[in-house]
Amino acid sequence: MSGSIYDTAWVSLVSKTVDGSTQWVFPHSFQHIYNAQSADGSWQGDGSIPDAIINTMACLLSLKSHESSWNGGVNDIAPRAAKAASYLVDALQGWDILSTERIAFEMIVPSLMEQLEKYGLTFDFPQKEILLKLSKKKLAMVNFEIVYKHHTTVLHSLEAFAGKIDFDRLTHHLRNGSLMASPSSTAAYLMYASKWDESAERYLNHVIDQCQSYGYGAVCNVWPTTVFEFSWSICNLFESGFDASRLDKECLDRIANILYDSLAAEKGIIGFAANVGPDSDDTAKALTALQFLQKPFSMDPLIKAFELPTHFQCFQFERNPSLSANCNILIALLRASNPAGYENQILKAATFITSEWWTTEGTVEDKWHLSRWYPAMLTSQGLVHLLYLHGQGLFPQISDDLLKVKIPTTLFTIIVRILQSQRPDGSWGEGGSREETAYAVLALANLSSLPYSELIREQIATSVSLARSYLTTSNAVDNLHIAPADYIWVGKIGYGVEHVCNSYIVSALNIAVPLYEPSTVSVGAPPIPVSKVESFTKFYGRLQMYKGFPKWRLVAWIVEGYLYLPELARVRLDVFDRDGMKKDPYFEYLPFSWTGPNGMEETYTSPQTIFDMIVISMVNFQVDEFFDLVVQKHGPGAIQSLKHAIGVICDDLEKGIVPKALPKAGTNGHSNGHSNGHSNGTNGTESEQKDSSYQDIHSRLSHFVNFVFTYPRIEYASPNDHGQLRREMRIYLLAHTQQCEDNVRLQAQEHFDPYLTPPSSYLKWVRGTASDHLSSQYAFAFIACLLGHSQNKAKGGVREDYFPTAEIKYIAQDCSGHLSVICRIFNDWGSMRRDREEKNLNATFFPEFEGRAKNKSDEQLKSELRAISDYERKTLQLSFDELLRVCQKTVGPAQGKRLHEVVRLFYNASEMYTEIYEFRDLSTWQA
Repeated sequence: MSGSIYDTAWVSLVSKTVDGSTQWVFPHSFQHIYNAQSADGSWQGDGSIPDAIINTMACLLSLKSHESSWNGGVNDIAPRAAKAASYLVDALQGWDILSTERIAFEMIVPSLMEQLEKYGLTFDFPQKEILLKLSKKKLAMVNFEIVYKHHTTVLHSLEAFAGKIDFDRLTHHLRNGSLMASPSSTAAYLMYASKWDESAERYLNHVIDQCQSYGYGAVCNVWPTTVFEFSWSICNLFESGFDASRLDKECLDRIANILYDSLAAEKGIIGFAANVGPDSDDTAKALTALQFLQKPFSMDPLIKAFELPTHFQCFQFERNPSLSANCNILIALLRASNPAGYENQILKAATFITSEWWTTEGTVEDKWHLSRWYPAMLTSQGLVHLLYLHGQGLFPQISDDLLKVKIPTTLFTIIVRILQSQRPDGSWGEGGSREETAYAVLALANLSSLPYSELIREQIATSVSLARSYLTTSNAVDNLHIAPADYIWVGKIGYGVEHVCNSYIVSALNIAVPLYEPSTVSVGAPPIPVSKVESFTKFYGRLQMYKGFPKWRLVAWIVEGYLYLPELARVRLDVFDRDGMKKDPYFEYLPFSWTGPNGMEETYTSPQTIFDMIVISMVNFQVDEFFDLVVQKHGPGAIQSLKHAIGVICDDLEKGIVPKALPKAGTNGHSNGHSNGHSNGTNGTESEQKDSSYQDIHSRLSHFVNFVFTYPRIEYASPNDHGQLRREMRIYLLAHTQQCEDNVRLQAQEHFDPYLTPPSSYLKWVRGTASDHLSSQYAFAFIACLLGHSQNKAKGGVREDYFPTAEIKYIAQDCSGHLSVICRIFNDWGSMRRDREEKNLNATFFPEFEGRAKNKSDEQLKSELRAISDYERKTLQLSFDELLRVCQKTVGPAQGKRLHEVVRLFYNASEMYTEIYEFRDLSTWQA
């Protein structure tokens, strides 16, 4: 395991009184950190800002503690300490607290700051208040009485609780002299307990002896890690296809005996080493390893100790679940001698895993690992093996939702993200990590077994070949020493493990690609229509926004879109029945309008949000059809009925009254929105016919509004975001009636060009009614509710606005406004011929264009539209630049970038239609 400057600093702080004088117990540890200080005053660790800050604070505390006594007080510690403090002042300015993943950092850093204040050192930085609030919140969640009685994870980070916890009440938690195998926590115990403990001193001396390769006096982050290193290494080798006959039998037998005996000694559940406290992650890995080693141990204690109603916990008393632990449990249960006997638990784990991928906004991460490819690899291994065993007839209870929708989409999403993230040299990870590169190869080997990966299997093979070349040329197998790029396991600082890293690399070089014969892998998703994918690839490749992207990426995004189509088809007529309409030509374009932009800028919006926006895009096309059909069916007089219905419905919404949905077909009532009145006009009085027509209109509009405002994934959106959606809904629906009125007036003219009674200038029209009519602003309000719901639900149900300040809201909505105008311009561009035939109001009919008066050709008119759109794009880019600046200033670099990315995604989804309209009209002409 890699050395830990942080833990070494804590060990260097241990002193005891001997014959009345205070002595440093581990002077070589101080000498080690003294020698390791960088020229800029820091101690870097893995090279990240969080590690550098945590390391440097701990070492600075040690420097100040030794300043007056080291070498009799004759030393250069003072200038070294000043340099370290200067480094911290600068580094803390750019620290993004909310994106930091380190164990207990929100407790450790404030504690170090408190202790440094005793030496007159204070630090102010932009996110200090955020850090202190997190610290206060976490401290309030710690019940010290539970800590005194039970072996909890708090014992791993006791140094963070100096002055807050009674160390004398923790003696009984010592195991082989350590507190949860943590050198820093054990050092803190020796520092703050009133009675000296010889076993703890022996433990630290033993760790120092074991870590001499990092310099005498150095210690590692955790010691020992016997179960962890043995289990992970064995599982990696066997899962990649190594046969026991190729390995050292005597060594395998010894490892099997150690793992088996450790489990037996602790009643079937274990931690990363003996007697450190059990967790489901290490237990599952040990059980899997024993299955491979032909020495199986019962899975029942694992299930009994860690199963919860919806998932498996990693530790007792944990606050949030671990994705990787649930993956490792799934993998273990699938490897059991009788996996069918654990069907309920297997499907529970699989459901939780896919839900995490289906709903997580941004990259999917795990709390125990810094690499996003680690959970990707584990998910691939678990879910593909599940599909393989299902293909052999197991797990008949698996739901269609899981088998046909969630698992296929999850796994293909992972393929796309991995392939897109490979570096030019064939590696993955910042700085080119050997271990992360191995994760990606192992994931791709599993994922290429999926039948629907066939269309990009050549790219997968190319990617794997390039990665293996990188691992070979970087001498990854022979060079066992861990580099900072491989410090990707989450502890109090990032760390790496040589043997585990090496086992991943060897496995990546050995594994078959694909791992399973695709025909043996059961998948519920329908076959991907190859000819259509090829046709769409050619078409989308003509769009300006996709030029320069390799063909395989377009293919991958199109295939990803097709995986949504079965579920989209299921809800196709849930809102509007589409009676009287031609086939909807836009239907197969819908998924790619979101999967393409999402992949293009690697936004990594969740599949759930992507699907929700595909649905709302489809419904918005249907709203257009509905308004056109109402006027066609009932005549211009229906416009007033529409306005009245909209007014009633939206007024009720403001009062908190959501209109009722139509009864479903087959229930009491009238499906498809038809009332008992004589809406066809063949019977009844004129008054009855009007009443029936109004009822039809009101019922269907009510059904649509009900669909939007009872959408399950906007429930936790803030009141402000809900309010904005209500306002935009009214504007959107009334814009449709205004468009209908304009069309009626236009149709009364002898010539459609010019429009003789325009409601305003073209500029006001295109920025008002015309762009509102396209649904962009209301759809933007809807996506803010979706993402706000997701964010707030993750925070325990608080109701915070997705865009957190008035300034950010204003700029984001301004971006949405500009893109709405651009989209409307090209909508008019694409529908010019149809609008002339149907006499629908088009931009080019406005007097400003003087089309007929000057006998302009379509190309001339389009040239003018493009010039206006270019102006809008320039102003939009300025808005985007300002949005990024303000967001990052307000909520930090990572979260600010995320808010900007979401608005960019919405823009690109709209931009795609803008570019499509240059080639095709996707509107549905009435039958």
